[in-house]
Amino acid sequence: MSEDIFDSEISIENYTFARIDRKSDLKTKGGGIIIYVHQGLSFINVTTEVDNNIDCLWIKVQGKIFSSVTLGVFYRPPDSNDEHLKFLIKSMSKFKTQRTLLIGDFNFGDINWRNYTSGRIGAAFLKAVKNLALNQCVKEKTRGNNILDLVLVYEKDLVYKLEYLPPVGKSDHSTLKVTLNVTVNRQNRCMDSFNYNQANYGLLEDKLNSIDWEMKIGRRTVEEYWTFLMNLLNDFKENHIPKFNRQVNNKLPWYNNRIKKMIKYRNNLFKRLKKMGQSYFRIKYNMARNRVTKQIRLAKSKYEFKIVKRSKNNGKIFYIYLQSKNKK
Repeated sequence: MSEDIFDSEISIENYTFARIDRKSDLKTKGGGIIIYVHQGLSFINVTTEVDNNIDCLWIKVQGKIFSSVTLGVFYRPPDSNDEHLKFLIKSMSKFKTQRTLLIGDFNFGDINWRNYTSGRIGAAFLKAVKNLALNQCVKEKTRGNNILDLVLVYEKDLVYKLEYLPPVGKSDHSTLKVTLNVTVNRQNRCMDSFNYNQANYGLLEDKLNSIDWEMKIGRRTVEEYWTFLMNLLNDFKENHIPKFNRQVNNKLPWYNNRIKKMIKYRNNLFKRLKKMGQSYFRIKYNMARNRVTKQIRLAKSKYEFKIVKRSKNNGKIFYIYLQSKNKK
């Protein structure tokens, strides 16, 4: 994440996000944090301090029927020094409620989280975790033979379930899916639409015929005349065109059964790799992962090609699709 990446490039439909960019002069590759929040939830960015070598982002997620949850996301480079560690521990200590969750890649490979012991590098961090009375929930390896990605909470019951999923893209870190003990009512998104086929256009015709257009044009500027005409048409639309609720389809239009089966096969190989640790399964998993990525790109490309092809006869199709991609 850097300032060169625009918000529109990383937006996801139906989600808002908070971001913090990598600003280190020493590192130009990788880094930065982004948190996506479903648009049905509200949140505020409560990050107050930043460091050029420790990525840290705090948000407070709020809902109408549940108490707020505070989320902190961290990234600590493996070559950070003692000063960076002090900032990390200070940032971690900012919120200490039972509904606070800290997650991220902390890169302490010498900490044994089964018996809470550590080598020299992770000693100070482990001491801070104990002093803060934080519970570390990740029990399985997340990269190679190490637990580098952590989920820390003050109250164990906040985490309902923790799942270990395949890495995203070509990452070599397992993806952690954390389900919280928080009830959220997610309503199906609906939007008001107009049934233009059932409109009473006779009323509109009578209304237009009853207007003395020469007098209207003579007394108004072009902008005033345009405003008058738009108000007239909008009034007709609101009062004389039937409305209906149309459920918004959040499904990916290019997603198909073939991709679904390929993802399932890839995930099964990942489970075998984690269980067996054999190079054979690693090779098989990497091949399956690459095939999934290639197939998704191909499916997206084919779908967009169909949009362009259909737009030759109906340009509205193209602009509707373009609007859906640029709504952020």
